Amino acid sequence: MTSDAADRRRAVEEVDRSFVLEASAGTGKTNTLIERVLRLVLVAGPSGPPLRLASVAAITFTEKAAGEMKVRLRQEFERRAAASVPEAERARQALGDLETAAIQTIHAFAVGLLKARPVEAGLDPRFRAIDEAESELLFEEVWEAWLKRAIAERRGPIERALRGGMGLSDLRTLARILARQARAVRDLALDPPPSEAEVAARRAALLKEACEFERRITDRSDKLVPHFRAALQWLRTGPRTCASWSRSRPS
Repeated sequence: MTSDAADRRRAVEEVDRSFVLEASAGTGKTNTLIERVLRLVLVAGPSGPPLRLASVAAITFTEKAAGEMKVRLRQEFERRAAASVPEAERARQALGDLETAAIQTIHAFAVGLLKARPVEAGLDPRFRAIDEAESELLFEEVWEAWLKRAIAERRGPIERALRGGMGLSDLRTLARILARQARAVRDLALDPPPSEAEVAARRAALLKEACEFERRITDRSDKLVPHFRAALQWLRTGPRTCASWSRSRPS
């Protein structure tokens, strides 16, 4: 018996309480969750009588994990439905509920809730969730259209970024990050970006401070010295891109 067997048993049997399971991969968290679902559906619910599987939500991180959980539950329900056990009828009922049960990823579960109440959520009832591949294609389409407009309109931030040495691939990477964090970005209260003169003044101040620091280095064999000098050279020549800094660093 494992040292945490008592805790696992409590997580399965005490269905009127909530539990948080913390353990590394492959230690049996999913199996414990499956056993808890089986108990809720076949033995007893929080208020006493067993629950219908249709009223249970089992949320996973990946679609693969959700599929595996359904397979394992099906196997267990089929085994008990075919046996002469008190819960055989409930197992047969659970088999009928299995394909529509909320055994899915958090994204799929959220979509199901929104589909049930689209008007209250302010959504088009015909909306659908897109997968990763569709998301990437949509981003590329929007990005290309936006970039063409931004360049044609000679938008200041884009021109400054390109003059500063950023490539289109750098801009695309930044745009992808911002798109993935759209909600957080919308909530930010940002100051206006500094002007080119302000950036140049700040770089000059940093360069002066770095040069003074370099003169105070006493141990030239220190392993940090080559990295410091690479950063100093980067400041002297003017920041181009993060990629240029990465290439200039000592290995």
